[in-house]
Amino acid sequence: MRYEELLEKKEQIQVEILSILFQEKGRIPFQKLAAQIDVSRPSLDTYLSELQDFGASLGKKFNLVRDQTDVILEMDEHLNFDLILVYLLKQSIKFNLLRLLLEERNPSILELSMKLLISESTLFRKIKECNQLLKEFHIKIKNIQLIGQEEQIRYFYFMLYSHLPQKERPQNQQITEKNRKFIQRLEESLRVHLSISSQEKMMCWKGISDARRKGEIGAVDAMLLQKSMYQNDHLYQLLDSFFYQEVYTKSDKEHCETILFYSFLVSFFILNKDDYYRFDILRSKKMPAILLNITIREKMLNYYHLNRLDIEEEKTIEYQLSQINNKYYFFSGVINHIKQAQLLTIQKSQLKPTLINLLTQLRKSASESIEKKQKSESALDELTFGYGNVLLLLEVLFAPNIIILYDLSSNPVYQIPLEQFLVNHLRGIENIALNQYRKEKSYDLLITSKRDDQRKKAYYLSEYASAYDLDIITKKIEQLKQEKVNLRL
Repeated sequence: MRYEELLEKKEQIQVEILSILFQEKGRIPFQKLAAQIDVSRPSLDTYLSELQDFGASLGKKFNLVRDQTDVILEMDEHLNFDLILVYLLKQSIKFNLLRLLLEERNPSILELSMKLLISESTLFRKIKECNQLLKEFHIKIKNIQLIGQEEQIRYFYFMLYSHLPQKERPQNQQITEKNRKFIQRLEESLRVHLSISSQEKMMCWKGISDARRKGEIGAVDAMLLQKSMYQNDHLYQLLDSFFYQEVYTKSDKEHCETILFYSFLVSFFILNKDDYYRFDILRSKKMPAILLNITIREKMLNYYHLNRLDIEEEKTIEYQLSQINNKYYFFSGVINHIKQAQLLTIQKSQLKPTLINLLTQLRKSASESIEKKQKSESALDELTFGYGNVLLLLEVLFAPNIIILYDLSSNPVYQIPLEQFLVNHLRGIENIALNQYRKEKSYDLLITSKRDDQRKKAYYLSEYASAYDLDIITKKIEQLKQEKVNLRL
């Protein structure tokens, strides 16, 4: 699901127009824009006019200008695509319908129609449209209530609201004085430190949980199963003790709030790397998500022919993988404001063919390891994107660094332009260090302007430095990288 799908068709096209303008740096030929969004010229004129009217309502500079051939976007520097999308979302009927279902306790058809300023027939149509979007989350609106597993309902709302800036969220999802005290007591109980971004995410989840607890919550049978599996986990036990002191009341029967909060805490980068690792080393290795971590980690390290990492690398990789796999294990469904196919295409352009093949194998292993019914393709795509990011991280960790020194002093007339030529053309190459020659410093390659230079690993660069020289130097760098990789293997 994408956030734009909560908008009406007209607003979706307006968002697409803005997205294209942002990608084109604020200027695009009118004909090209019409072709990209597949509308006629008169229709595009109408969309641009209505978008201009909307922009005027923002209270900030927002102009769509047409010259003879182009559409030009002029905008306040404090405005951005995400903020504009938020403004549109908050006016959306479907977004506000979902908001009211969270905030209102057992609303009637009439009450919802009046608050949304729509007819009952329109309300039923919007419910039907929402249910199409909610399918991948395995929840639906029925009898003016959200039906499904409670963890899925809370997860959906968390994904929905966490995209909004904190000040645009409901008051109970913001960091108030009362909520700040809750955070402080939790930090003391777990002996952790939460960053501001983690606190904001936590208050978003807590606000949604508090709202859900005021009415009849969804099914908890899946959470009861998870509770039985995780009740011996050290982090779970600390949380459970905290929740009995701070959250549970006499009316609570199943006591599922702990496992609901636990699943959130380990899936969204809430704990920092060191705090998470402290709990992770005590965790049973028989848990499905932990087993998946081990499987994926081993496949990744096998690719690099490594048996183990040093402790800091271990923490980093384990932290990244665990959050990705925990989210995939505990929750279903994805909300994005960027097309996943677009993200994956960009990511694949940064990966070598062998890593793309490995990524396909990892995706298959994950889908087979965690047998969760009806896992959506979007969830698998998100998982694949996460694994791709870890592979990019490993590439950085294990990429051999090549030290290149240059000594162009033998021809002082050309020294400065040659140095600038070299630096400008080589600085874009990854994993190299490029510095002036010093006798005491070791190196992998020396670029020199001295003919018949007897120093080791020297490459002669004449005053006629050319594309040919750059090509040879680049090939030498790649060859040196491969030699270092082979030594490590």
